Amino acid sequence: AFNALGYAFYQQEKYAKAVEEYSKAVELQPGYVTAWNNLGDACEKNKNMEQALQAYEEALVYAPDNKIAKERGDALRARLQRLNRL
Repeated sequence: AFNALGYAFYQQEKYAKAVEEYSKAVELQPGYVTAWNNLGDACEKNKNMEQALQAYEEALVYAPDNKIAKERGDALRARLQRLNRL
């Protein structure tokens, strides 16, 4: 339910609210990889790059072969390194 609500807020470009709902989803169900990916995406849109990277890394803990989390996490890590934020 929280993931779906987060998605609704994301579609409305209410990224801070989406982050709240996705955070609730992964708190209740830590292995919910889709919610971790969604949380990462919403955090990126909300300009919280470090939190986004953490979400992608958490998705990979539960699903090491998750292509979305791997690609987004790698791209974000490179971006943060360029900006000297890692």
